[in-house]
Amino acid sequence: PPGPPADPMAAIRVDAGERDRLLGGDHAQPHSILGAHPATVGGQDGVVVRALQPDAIKAELVLDGTAVEMRREHGALFSL
Repeated sequence: PPGPPADPMAAIRVDAGERDRLLGGDHAQPHSILGAHPATVGGQDGVVVRALQPDAIKAELVLDGTAVEMRREHGALFSL
């Protein structure tokens, strides 16, 4: 029987080591992770936006005038 479907979001998740350096303040190029970056999920081209928001309960991104809640990726790192 086939296994569970692959996680389509895995392709845009930040590598754990890179993420830990970013969250620890030790990443040499934080903007290589943060901000807007081209991404492909499930064969669909788009953009992933990541934000570092220490002490935030939630983070939102405004798209076409509508606030969309970002997903907490880990700690203070949010993405959409």
